[in-house]
Amino acid sequence: MLILTDNAAMIIREITAGREATSGLRISRNTEDGVLDVVVTNAPADGDEIVESDGAAVFVDSEISAPLDGRTLDASVDAADGTVTFTVTGERVPEKEDI
Repeated sequence: MLILTDNAAMIIREITAGREATSGLRISRNTEDGVLDVVVTNAPADGDEIVESDGAAVFVDSEISAPLDGRTLDASVDAADGTVTFTVTGERVPEKEDI
């Protein structure tokens, strides 16, 4: 399962605030160029893996859930223009219970 950093969960909560209670980010593979697409959606698609952390939800397309298993999703906001960048790393970030 994909792991969310605390920072990613916070940013996802901010992005989805004011939307449907079932809202979250959906990660899927763009079929044209193979890169990952990240969009805000009101609900998961059929077959999506649902990852929840600290009130944030991410819906991972079933076609890419295996390659993302055990990897970490982080997020940052550019202070100059507010652009959000999501990064997937291969390193597992310790969960709060592990610390």
